[in-house]
Amino acid sequence: PGMTVRVAVNLLWLRPGVVGGSEELICGYLGALADHGASGASRVELTLFFTEGFAEAHPDLVEGHRTVQVPSVPGGRPGRVMVESAWLPRQLGGFDVVHHAGGTLPSRSGPPSLVTIHDLQPLDRPEAFGAVKRRWLGRQLPATVAGADALQVTTSFVAEGITDRFPAHANKVTIVPPVVPNLSSDPAGDRGRLAHLGLTGPFVLYPAITYPHKNHGVLIDAVARCRRDHPSLQLVLTGGPGPDDAIVRQRLTNADRHLGRVAREDLEVLLRQAAVVAFPSRYEGFGLPVIEAMRAGTPVVASEAAALPSVVGDAGILVGPDDRDGWVGAIGRILDDPAEAERLVHAGAARAATFDAEPVVERLVDLYGRVAGNGGR
Repeated sequence: PGMTVRVAVNLLWLRPGVVGGSEELICGYLGALADHGASGASRVELTLFFTEGFAEAHPDLVEGHRTVQVPSVPGGRPGRVMVESAWLPRQLGGFDVVHHAGGTLPSRSGPPSLVTIHDLQPLDRPEAFGAVKRRWLGRQLPATVAGADALQVTTSFVAEGITDRFPAHANKVTIVPPVVPNLSSDPAGDRGRLAHLGLTGPFVLYPAITYPHKNHGVLIDAVARCRRDHPSLQLVLTGGPGPDDAIVRQRLTNADRHLGRVAREDLEVLLRQAAVVAFPSRYEGFGLPVIEAMRAGTPVVASEAAALPSVVGDAGILVGPDDRDGWVGAIGRILDDPAEAERLVHAGAARAATFDAEPVVERLVDLYGRVAGNGGR
């Protein structure tokens, strides 16, 4: 008690708007920790290390913590890896812990290391990556598990994956769930916003970058079939362009909307006003939008795959990722049965409450203290 743990947070990997859910996840922790510090009870002091673009994308985090902006990093990933292994270690004197929040451990030096591992997709689904990235991550992940002093994951799914593959390092793993904050915008202006976005009827929302594993095609087909009974139903996609963007856009009908990246306020309106939030992804280490939808009071249908069943629990309808009839049935059930929709809304609210900031921050602060105290073990 009384001792402040000084934590360096490595965000050099974080390219705003490009890295997907891991950005939301880490920024959720950092925002909650900033609030925690502001409440005067802080036992940790964070310094964020980031590259250009981060301060513009997350001004509140830059205001809430100490920061170091890295000189510009040339040359994509190889350039970043160079900066992480050559420049960053020289900045780490005086820190008690370095938190590598992007899933990999750069060169081994300096204070005890904590690595957030978002998922094991490079090992579980290597075919999802190009040859160079697959080789790099295929080496990097095992080296990270072996080299880090402590590992933080968000779900039992990822924890069990690490324990099964690397039993010698099982004792390093701590589960800290994400912080999923309450929606901040005021619902009063929702109707105007929806009209502005061109949405008139009931809609199914899927917020996800167009990566192949996000499985957009199944949902496009399912909503098209649901439209036979619900002619005004729309499908709304949000999220930046991924490798499948052209394919996904090609398959959309005039009734569908692909809004791309939307402002946070617009996303909150969409989450709150959707008839259903559907999440057909084949692979997730967590799946934040599922809990955000529950926070917003919207029924959820999600894939019975990877971490999603452990995140959703009994607070949503789970369907096999490629069970097209199942998706049609689940979405139809929510649209046709107000009592079922209401049940899911209540169950979702209770589920979402388990991701409140305070208990999560306590676990993270405690983890930082343990890593600082005994090199993580």
